[in-house]
Amino acid sequence: MQSENKILIERIHREFIIAEKHLSRIEECVSLMSNMFPLSTVSYSFLTSEEVRLLDQFRSCLNFISSIFERDF
Repeated sequence: MQSENKILIERIHREFIIAEKHLSRIEECVSLMSNMFPLSTVSYSFLTSEEVRLLDQFRSCLNFISSIFERDF
């Protein structure tokens, strides 16, 4: 039982480290994208490829963080 608890604690710790990295990327994206919002379909069509990449990175990070809460530990 103690071994199972230790494994679970180590897994949770790894997940938090990964989540912290994603949160850091989200903060970077938000600071770089703040001038893009509010975003409409019209304004989206004028984004540069770099701005679209930032939006994709932001979405990807948010998806990862939300997936943590859907996992079974």
